[in-house]
Amino acid sequence: MLSEALSIIIYTVASLGAFSFGALIYLWIGWGFYVLIMGLYRAHMDNRLTRTTKLLSLPFLCVGVVLDILANIFIATVIFWELPHEWLVTTRLERHMQKDVLNWRGHLANWVCANLLDLHDPRGTHCLKEPFDSTIPSKGE
Repeated sequence: MLSEALSIIIYTVASLGAFSFGALIYLWIGWGFYVLIMGLYRAHMDNRLTRTTKLLSLPFLCVGVVLDILANIFIATVIFWELPHEWLVTTRLERHMQKDVLNWRGHLANWVCANLLDLHDPRGTHCLKEPFDSTIPSKGE
């Protein structure tokens, strides 16, 4: 009886570890696609994409969008501990940055945008046009 309970605990911990590792690899690959797509977007904004480069980059764009949708449905649901209200991770991050300013979801969304996404967006900010201010105003303000 004790060995059966122990094996269930070990299996559960191993499963959670495998999910976490798989989720990290998936997010890393998705981030790589994001960086690639932002590079293509930068070339598009500079009017440097030819017909050939547009055609060659289309599969990467499609795969990137699918990765984003799946990451939002499965991984961001676990990370933010809520079901998705939108299709893309960025839209979820923007919602949390606007509506959950003072709680952990807003701070996490701000961190992801500021440290992983904004740097690669040619416009300078990916999630919101105006950066989020994470300082908490004092009662006198």
